[in-house]
This record gives sequence, structure tokens and C-alpha cells, in this order.
Amino acid sequence: MEEVVDFGQGALLWVLVLLLLAGALALAFGIRWWRVRRYLRAYQALVDWLPAAVQAEDKKALVEAAADAIARHLFPGFPAHHVGILLYNPQRGALEVVAHRGKHPPSQDFLPVDEGIMGRAWHTGQPQRVADVHRDPDYFPVHPDTRAELDVPIPGAEGLLGVIGVESPRRRAFDAQDEFFLSTLARFLGLALEHLTTREALARRLAMRERLSRFYAALRKAQRLEEIATRFGQEVLALSQAVAGAVFLAAEGEGGQTARALFFAPASQGPPPAIPPSAWEDLPTGLWSLSPGETLPETVQALGPAWQRVRMLWVEPLPLSHGLALFGWEQPQQLPLWVWEILPLVGQAVDGALVREALVRRLRSQVRHLRNLRAVDQAMTSRWLGLGRARDQVLRVLLRRLRHAFHLPGAAIWGASLEGDAAEQFVCLAFDGRVPEAVRSVAISRARLVSMQASEAFSPFVIYDIDEQADLLPASLYQALRDSGLRAFAAFRLMAHGRLMGQLEIFHTQPFPKRREWWTNLSAYAYQAAIVLEQTATWRALERTNRELKAALDGALHAWARTVGRRSQATRGHSKRVAALTVSLGRTLGFKGEDLAALRWGALLHDLGKVGVPDAVLFKPGPLTEEEFALVRQHSVWGDEIVGEIPHISPIVRHMVRYHHERWDGSGYPDGLRGEDIPLEARVLAVVDVWDALTSDRPYRPAYPHYAALIYLRENAGVLFDPRVVRQFLRLVSPDENHNAAY
Repeated sequence: MEEVVDFGQGALLWVLVLLLLAGALALAFGIRWWRVRRYLRAYQALVDWLPAAVQAEDKKALVEAAADAIARHLFPGFPAHHVGILLYNPQRGALEVVAHRGKHPPSQDFLPVDEGIMGRAWHTGQPQRVADVHRDPDYFPVHPDTRAELDVPIPGAEGLLGVIGVESPRRRAFDAQDEFFLSTLARFLGLALEHLTTREALARRLAMRERLSRFYAALRKAQRLEEIATRFGQEVLALSQAVAGAVFLAAEGEGGQTARALFFAPASQGPPPAIPPSAWEDLPTGLWSLSPGETLPETVQALGPAWQRVRMLWVEPLPLSHGLALFGWEQPQQLPLWVWEILPLVGQAVDGALVREALVRRLRSQVRHLRNLRAVDQAMTSRWLGLGRARDQVLRVLLRRLRHAFHLPGAAIWGASLEGDAAEQFVCLAFDGRVPEAVRSVAISRARLVSMQASEAFSPFVIYDIDEQADLLPASLYQALRDSGLRAFAAFRLMAHGRLMGQLEIFHTQPFPKRREWWTNLSAYAYQAAIVLEQTATWRALERTNRELKAALDGALHAWARTVGRRSQATRGHSKRVAALTVSLGRTLGFKGEDLAALRWGALLHDLGKVGVPDAVLFKPGPLTEEEFALVRQHSVWGDEIVGEIPHISPIVRHMVRYHHERWDGSGYPDGLRGEDIPLEARVLAVVDVWDALTSDRPYRPAYPHYAALIYLRENAGVLFDPRVVRQFLRLVSPDENHNAAY
């Protein structure tokens, strides 16, 4: 019997096999396509986020863009999923929620770094993928419907920057690919955050550099210490949001060194109390905070109520300017690092500016003192010829300048009233301002003055407070100062080349400053006063010596003139008559002062050279031979040689002795000068000498009548004599006649 083959069951089997193969292929293709789509979504997330990351101006915008990209492309099943990006906040020490996407808002803005699955990711630095959060002991519930969680740390160059967290209501909602994709985006986000941080830091530094540049420029323009300190204080308050600030500078006060506030905030509290700089040593420098239960130093609490609330303090010494800056905050806080980079620079700049301004003020003070001393020098120079008589006036100029420069109520100078320095009593030579009458009207003995002085010249004897140092003062001086309301007294010994010249005394209604510079500048005025007294004494000694020398010279010259006159009875009195008439004529021609005195001496000595002419020739009754006349003509040369030996003799005297026989037309002797080449004084003497010779008897002829002598002079004007001199002489001896005719 033929066997029948049944193909139905086999075909069905093959169909099933083929269907299974097709399903497997379709499943494999679907899985691959699903994976490709996930890659594409991850790529699209980066493509969408990167432009936004480049354009982001701050971290908030950058992180928000990243959260949008994750929500739209990596996990599109929102609002079922939750996406959060948290960044580390160093001031809070916690993770801060910067961006969030999901149907429920976050229950809190900060998450502790030591709690939850996210805290584990932060501490380990590894992604944390949890299939069922309720089975994880570290789970920290944030959203009530969360079942699965994926947390990926955001890496940075020097540590973690934050965490990206994704939550889902489904268990096992995240796989390794999700972890890979999210980790990749976290790395890109970390790079972008660091780039943005660097860019912000650079922009902040540039802005701060510009701000510092403006601040330094303002400091350079500031002219006063208060202005410099105010700019500094306001700048620090603006940078750091401090609630109180102060800048102190060491200064001299009535009780010694104290701290002067150049800047103080808040200003509503009124002026701060005076703080001795010694209290600064107790304050720790730099930034420091108060621990619970700790109190501020009393020095700071004394600054006012606002300072009593301070819990964090920055103390910056200003060593160059001997100052201190303090700034306070009510709560300890973590200030940005750049603030602490800037504040010391600002402090150093202000310290330098304060020193610069102090140096400028010191330089201006020195210039002012130099100008004052120069004014005294000019007063001495302008009055040098009469310094002995103008001494007190020069001293008053010095005292007035001294009082104004040092803001003194009164000052006075004691010195010897006699010539020289041997006086045992010193009197008040000059005073200015408030000097008690009972003080300046009493002479000071040299012994008492010396006992009051310090051991060194120009070192002051200082009484800072007369009540506290009354035993160092004479009772009369102490009482006079008290009655006048004066509280402080100082005296400088005025020395010059080892000689005690006098004493400079200053008075004040309050204690003197104790700054060395103040007393050094004051001693310069004392030195100048000593110079005035010394030069006055020197000038008086010179005047005395000059008078003695002049008297001796006058006596010698008179003796010479008398010697010449006594050789002949005929010429006796000739020199005196000629001298008197020459002085009168010279005065009408403009001679005055020392020149007029020299004119007199030249007239007295004009024939001094005749001592070398033999009597037989000089007194010959008849005409002289040529040899004898040549001998007589030499007398003017011999006379010039004699007077030339006299030290400091005036040239006028020599001209008159040598040239009184020169003639207007050049016919005279000894040098044959003519016209105005002959010195005027010699032309004057020539007219007077001839007039007296004509009107006096001589051995060889009788005297001319006056009218004949006048005619002779008039006829020889312009020939032998200067016509202008002749005209003036004729007016002098014959004032009733008209002598204006041209001759």
C-alpha cells in the first residue's frame, strides 16, 4: 500500500521558524534603532546646550540651559522624571539647587553634602545609579514619587563642582547608557563652569584693576590726610560691606601721643574718643572672628555702639604713616577671596599716600620756615649799613614770623643793651604778641639766664606746664605767667662762636608739642636770632673801629696839610681856604656824602707834593728858570705818590692831587689832559686854586682885586678852565651879577 506524505505540519513548522527569525531580526533591529535614537538624543542634547553654554553670561544661565537639554533630550518623559543640577556653595558648605525640572518643585534649596545618595556621589566622586531608592539606606527623600535615582558628579580641575541628579517614578528606570550620557554631559558642564569662572574672575580682576586705578588716581589728587583716609574707608566699605570702619593716625595731643581719627563710620555716632597708640599693640592684626562668648577688646568697644555689635574684625597696620585701619562686620562671613587680595593692596596704597602727604606737609612747613628765615636775612641785608640801629626792628620781623609759623601767643628776645657782650644784665630787645609786661620790663641777670639753659647751645629749656614744674622757674616769672593765662614756657640760649648773646623765650597757653621736628625747626629761628645779635655786635665794633681809624686818619692828614702850609707865610691858610670853597662849589655841582668829604681832603692835600720842592725854588721872589719850573711841576706827581700810599684812599683825592694843574685846552701838567678827560673834581679844584692864588699875596706879586680875578676866570673859561665850573663858581662868589653869558 502506497505511503501518503503529509506536508501540512512541516510547512507550518517552517512558517513558525521563519516568523520567529523575522521577529528576532525585527527585535534586534528595534533595539539597535532604540540605542541609536538614544545616542542621537544625547548628541542633540549636547548640540542644543553648547551654543547656550557659550552665550551664557553667568552660572545660573549656563546650568539652566544644561537642565533644559537633559529634560528635553535625555529623559523626555517629563513631568514623570525630575532633573536637578546642584552646585557646591562654599559659604554654606552645602549643595545648592541651581536648576530644576519636574512636576514637583524641590522641597529645599540646599542639600547637605554628607547625606543621601547625592551626598555619596559627592564624597566618592563616582556616579550613583540606584534601581530602587527605598532599598538604599542612604536615600534622602526629596520627591515622594521617586523610585529610581541617578546622580553624576560634575568634575572640575581642582575638585568637584556639583552634582547632576535625575529621579524617576519607575524602578530600574536608568541603565549604564544613561549613566554614560549623563556623565559625558557632566564633564562638558564642568569644563564650561570652569571656563565661565575663569572668565568671570578675569572680568572681575579687570574691573577691579580699573577700580583700583581710579582709586589710586584719586589718592594722588588728594591734598589732605582726611581726604585720603575718607577715600580709603569708603572704598573698603563698598568692597566688603563692612558696617563700621575707622582710620587713625598718631598725633601729638595735650597729654602726649594720641590717635587722631581721619575717617570714622558710621558718622552718626559722633567723633570717636582719643585712643593712645600704645593701645594698638594689644590688637591682633589681620582678619579675625570672635568665638561664642568672646568679647571685643575695650579699645574697639570704646569706639561706639556700632562697634560693640561687631563679630568679625579686620585690623590693618599702616606702619609707614604710624596709623591703623579697622573695619568690622556684625556676623562672621566668608568674604570672596578677591576681596582679601584687594584690601591689603588698598591699605598699602593708602599708607604710602598718607606718608606722601605727610612728607608734602613737612616739605611745605620747611619751605615756610626757610621763607621766614630768608625774610629775616633780607631785613638784615637791607638794613646792614645801619644794623646797629635797626637791630630791634630786624628782631621784631623774626619774632612775628616765628609766632605765625608755630602758632605761638607770644615770643621775646633778650640781649645786651651795651656794645659788646660783657654786660651782666640782659634786657628785652624785642617782643611780639602776648608777653607779660611784668616779664619784658625786668632785666635778666646773666647768671640767671645761664642757670636756666640746657647744656647745649640752642637746646631749649622747656616748661611744658608751669603748675607741674613751678619749682624750675623763678617765683616772679611763674607768677607773671600765671597772671597772664600762659601755661607753657621755653627759652633758647643764643650762642655765637662761644659767646652768650642773649635768650629767645616763647610762651603758650597750652603745653608745647613734644615732636622733635617741631623743636628742631624752632631752634633754627633761635640760631637766626643769635646771628642777628652777633652781627649787630660785630657791626657796632666795626663802626667804633672805623670811627677811631677815621679820626686817626683825619689827624694825620691835617698834620700833613699844616706841614705844607707852615713852609711859607704867604701860602699859610691857602689849603684851608681852598678846601672850604671847593666843598661849597662841589655841593652846587652835585657832590654829596663820602664824595663831598673826599673833595675836602683832596683840596686840603692838593699841594702835599711841594714838600719835595726846595725852599729856594718854592719861595724864589723872581721868575723861575726852566729847570726850576720843571722841578715845581713835579709836585703834583709827588703828591699823588704820597697819598697813593694811604690805604683805602678815595680816587677823588688822588685825582685832585695829580690833575689840579691840568687845563681845559690841554696845556696843563703833568699829563697834558684836556676837556672832560680831566676828572670833574680836578676841574673844580683848578678854578678854586687859581682864584685863591690870584686873590692872595705872593712873594713875586701883590694880590689881584676881586673884580680882576673874576675877569681873569671869565676870560679863560673854555680855554684854561671848564666853562660850566667857572659859571657855577662866579655865581657862588658874585651872586649879584649875571653870569649866564656864554664863555
